[in-house]
Amino acid sequence: MFSLLLDTVLPEALEEGVPEDLPRHWRNRGWSEIASLLAASDYSFDERRAALSREAVEQRISDCRSVIL
Repeated sequence: MFSLLLDTVLPEALEEGVPEDLPRHWRNRGWSEIASLLAASDYSFDERRAALSREAVEQRISDCRSVIL
């Protein structure tokens, strides 16, 4: 969903003067953040950290869904 949102706003963002390399940075940062949270939720030995990571992933998915829907 993050990619869909980014692809949707990208043409207008570029028209508004967003540097062309910045959306690539946003996409990479988004994927890195989700990968890190998923890894922590699945592989952390600290159950509290794993739970917080799962909650963070769910919140980000919820945020994306609320914008799309």
